[in-house]
Amino acid sequence: MVKCGACGKFLSAAETVRCIKCSGSFHKACVAIPESASVKGWICPGCKIKIPREDNTSTPLKGISATYGAPASPSQLDDTAHNVTEEFRMDLAMEIRAFRNELSALRAEVRECRTEILDLKVILNSYDEKISSMETRIMALETKNNNPTSAMETLEVAVTELKAQLNTRDQELLSSDINITGIPERSGENIMSIIRVMAVKLGVDLDDRDVTRVERVGSTRRDRVSGGGESSASGGDFDVADHRPRTVAVRFARQTVREQWLRAARVRRVLTSGDLEIPGPTRRIYVNERLTRLNARLFYLARQAGLRCQWKYVWTRNGRILARKTDGQKIVQIRSECDVARVFV
Repeated sequence: MVKCGACGKFLSAAETVRCIKCSGSFHKACVAIPESASVKGWICPGCKIKIPREDNTSTPLKGISATYGAPASPSQLDDTAHNVTEEFRMDLAMEIRAFRNELSALRAEVRECRTEILDLKVILNSYDEKISSMETRIMALETKNNNPTSAMETLEVAVTELKAQLNTRDQELLSSDINITGIPERSGENIMSIIRVMAVKLGVDLDDRDVTRVERVGSTRRDRVSGGGESSASGGDFDVADHRPRTVAVRFARQTVREQWLRAARVRRVLTSGDLEIPGPTRRIYVNERLTRLNARLFYLARQAGLRCQWKYVWTRNGRILARKTDGQKIVQIRSECDVARVFV
């Protein structure tokens, strides 16, 4: 940066005046030039003192103001234009140099920013991968929770299967049992003697050793049998209230004996309490396979649905519930309540 030829301080472009002879630069204030005065063709005091004057006087370097107003010659104007151009060129070169320095610094900053952006991009990509992994895990958990085969659903299915297996096993334990419904219930009755009479009526040979257990099943109702020692006209206590008697369950020693009873009951078709010489109102007696509680309910639902949908046959065989809509059609097995809703439509 240029210094003032008078005070030695640095100059700025706005307050600089340049000599057209020596190209020296000065502060306007140092050479007593007003701010509004024209500086074209200006000659510094040092150069002026070297110019011979008519009165042979000398001009001091500092402290004397110059007189302005005389028109400049063409040569002076050319020198002034040259000096201005040179000054502009130097200023422009300095500005370009400063701009280049700033541009280099800016480029360095841009390179540093690009490096930081690349590092940030790598970090963001790693976070994006982690977020994607977390989203995948969350979706897997949500799918597992919403999946019908979730842990709870699997347990429910397992429980249902276990119940079905237990029901099948319980039904197999009843493979030698029959249920007899419709036998009037009396106090002090001898059910075994009734079974013997019933065997004679059905035409089945029965040995006492063929029967391992005979009993009524179900809860006892107070009004099911007569109370207070009341007797019928024939002298035996019977169900005067005409309530439905409990079922008689008979267990045979062999399954073949049970099959004989079931076949004989189907052949006889109609058997009543009167045929067994049981006093009281006449009731129709039915002989069926003994079913588990679950299968008995399922058989009841199947019969009701069969009546509603006009199916001709609904029956049981060896603990299985079977149905056929009409003669000649396919036999359908009912295994669950879902089958009832699906088959009888």
